[in-house]
Amino acid sequence: MHTGAHQVRTPATGPDDAPAHAVERPDGGDRPHVSTRHKAGGPSTVTPTMAATVPVRRKKRPKCAMCRASVKVTPGKLVASWCSDACRKRAKRIVAAATGNPSGHEPMSGVETGIPAGQTGVSGREAGPLGKETTEFPGSSTAAVREARARSRAARRYAARRTLWRITGERTCRGCGRTVMDPETGVIKAQSAEGHTVVLGTLKCAKIWFCPPCSATIHTRRAAQITGAVVSWIRAGGSAYLVTFTPATPTRTAWTR
Repeated sequence: MHTGAHQVRTPATGPDDAPAHAVERPDGGDRPHVSTRHKAGGPSTVTPTMAATVPVRRKKRPKCAMCRASVKVTPGKLVASWCSDACRKRAKRIVAAATGNPSGHEPMSGVETGIPAGQTGVSGREAGPLGKETTEFPGSSTAAVREARARSRAARRYAARRTLWRITGERTCRGCGRTVMDPETGVIKAQSAEGHTVVLGTLKCAKIWFCPPCSATIHTRRAAQITGAVVSWIRAGGSAYLVTFTPATPTRTAWTR
């Protein structure tokens, strides 16, 4: 069969030969052209190619500077040098023992350390605040000032509860602090070991999410219990993470419906 200037031959194939299509050269040479096969999308020229193998470089996972364990990598954040707080504290202790610096931090160049507050420093001026603007952290105060602030906060809490007595729909909160539990015993006014005046014998609503006085009392007791447990655990070499869950038990409030 002749097609233009090309002559297509179909050689005989044996059981071990695969069918192929060879195209003779127009100039009568012996070296045939590369065959052309038709696919569903149109003709395509098959050319011998050799795939180049490119080695893939994998980034080494960061290791802890102390125990050489893998460090967790969070996208968008700097890679930590330690795998845990225990390794970080251990490295800090090693640095402090080697340098003789208990804090583990390098002192600033040109600044003398060990000058108490209120004394004259290297500049010849009395030590004081570093800036003129106030911060959210209060400075040191005397015991009288702290006691006055505590009384002011307590007065605001009790004033808020008196307001709740008039406007709230919670039955237990209406009688919190003014309903006598046992009329025969009456109300007992006492003083705690810390010097606080307490009133016993009255009903308490114990709504930490609603009543200001009950909320402050429960927070104080929980803080004392948690502090004792956490401090003991940290001294033993452990780490502590605190998560508080406060369930909403009442079903009559609008925000729980």
